[in-house]
Amino acid sequence: MATDKPATEPLAVYLNTSHDPLAADRQSAVTKYLEGHGLAAADIQVKTGANPNAVTPAAAGLIRYSKTESGSPEGTVNSSGTNTGTVSNTSGAAK
Repeated sequence: MATDKPATEPLAVYLNTSHDPLAADRQSAVTKYLEGHGLAAADIQVKTGANPNAVTPAAAGLIRYSKTESGSPEGTVNSSGTNTGTVSNTSGAAK
Protein backbone atom coordinates (compact mmCIF):
# COMPACT_ATOMS: atom_id res chain seq x y z
CA MET A 1 0.00 0.00 0.00
CA ALA A 2 1.46 3.31 -1.01
CA THR A 3 0.27 6.84 -0.48
CA ASP A 4 1.28 10.06 -2.14
CA LYS A 5 4.17 11.68 -0.35
CA PRO A 6 6.83 14.19 -1.22
CA ALA A 7 9.68 12.68 -3.23
CA THR A 8 12.09 13.88 -0.55
CA GLU A 9 10.62 11.52 2.08
CA PRO A 10 11.94 7.97 2.31
CA LEU A 11 9.77 4.98 1.50
CA ALA A 12 8.39 3.55 4.76
CA VAL A 13 7.97 -0.22 4.95
CA TYR A 14 6.23 -1.60 8.04
CA LEU A 15 7.06 -5.09 9.26
CA ASN A 16 4.66 -6.30 11.94
CA THR A 17 7.29 -8.58 13.47
CA SER A 18 7.41 -7.43 17.07
CA HIS A 19 7.84 -10.94 18.54
CA ASP A 20 9.63 -12.53 15.59
CA PRO A 21 13.14 -13.86 16.27
CA LEU A 22 13.88 -13.37 12.56
CA ALA A 23 12.82 -9.71 12.50
CA ALA A 24 16.35 -8.41 11.86
CA ASP A 25 16.81 -10.89 9.00
CA ARG A 26 13.47 -9.87 7.49
CA GLN A 27 14.36 -6.18 7.75
CA SER A 28 17.69 -6.86 6.07
CA ALA A 29 15.97 -8.82 3.27
CA VAL A 30 13.52 -5.98 2.59
CA THR A 31 16.34 -3.42 2.52
CA LYS A 32 18.46 -5.56 0.17
CA TYR A 33 15.48 -6.16 -2.12
CA LEU A 34 14.64 -2.45 -2.40
CA GLU A 35 18.28 -1.47 -2.88
CA GLY A 36 18.53 -4.14 -5.59
CA HIS A 37 15.64 -2.43 -7.36
CA GLY A 38 17.27 0.99 -7.44
CA LEU A 39 16.46 2.66 -4.13
CA ALA A 40 19.29 4.17 -2.11
CA ALA A 41 19.61 3.24 1.56
CA ALA A 42 18.72 6.83 2.47
CA ASP A 43 15.41 6.43 0.59
CA ILE A 44 14.26 3.44 2.68
CA GLN A 45 12.82 3.40 6.18
CA VAL A 46 11.96 -0.04 7.59
CA LYS A 47 9.78 0.25 10.69
CA THR A 48 8.71 -2.43 13.15
CA GLY A 49 5.01 -2.65 13.94
CA ALA A 50 1.70 -2.29 12.17
CA ASN A 51 1.26 0.39 9.54
CA PRO A 52 -0.75 3.14 11.24
CA ASN A 53 -2.28 4.08 7.87
CA ALA A 54 -3.63 0.57 7.21
CA VAL A 55 -7.07 0.82 8.75
CA THR A 56 -9.03 -1.56 6.53
CA PRO A 57 -10.36 -4.53 8.51
CA ALA A 58 -9.30 -7.89 7.13
CA ALA A 59 -12.79 -9.39 7.51
CA ALA A 60 -14.07 -8.11 4.15
CA GLY A 61 -11.12 -9.60 2.28
CA LEU A 62 -11.27 -12.86 4.18
CA ILE A 63 -14.91 -13.39 3.23
CA ARG A 64 -13.89 -13.41 -0.46
CA TYR A 65 -10.71 -15.43 0.12
CA SER A 66 -12.24 -18.77 -0.85
CA LYS A 67 -13.19 -17.32 -4.24
CA THR A 68 -9.51 -16.80 -5.03
CA GLU A 69 -8.67 -20.48 -4.66
CA SER A 70 -8.44 -22.61 -7.77
CA GLY A 71 -10.53 -25.69 -8.27
CA SER A 72 -13.98 -26.48 -9.52
CA PRO A 73 -16.44 -23.59 -9.61
CA GLU A 74 -19.25 -23.34 -7.08
CA GLY A 75 -21.75 -22.24 -9.71
CA THR A 76 -21.97 -20.82 -13.19
CA VAL A 77 -22.64 -17.40 -14.59
CA ASN A 78 -24.70 -16.86 -17.73
CA SER A 79 -23.69 -14.47 -20.51
CA SER A 80 -25.47 -11.53 -18.84
CA GLY A 81 -23.31 -11.97 -15.72
CA THR A 82 -26.11 -13.39 -13.57
CA ASN A 83 -25.31 -16.30 -11.27
CA THR A 84 -27.51 -19.21 -12.35
CA GLY A 85 -26.96 -21.06 -9.09
CA THR A 86 -26.27 -24.31 -10.91
CA VAL A 87 -23.35 -26.42 -9.84
CA SER A 88 -21.14 -28.19 -12.31
CA ASN A 89 -20.50 -31.76 -11.16
CA THR A 90 -18.60 -33.81 -13.70
CA SER A 91 -17.25 -36.38 -11.24
CA GLY A 92 -20.63 -38.03 -10.65
CA ALA A 93 -20.27 -37.63 -6.88
CA ALA A 94 -23.05 -35.99 -4.92
CA LYS A 95 -22.41 -32.50 -3.65
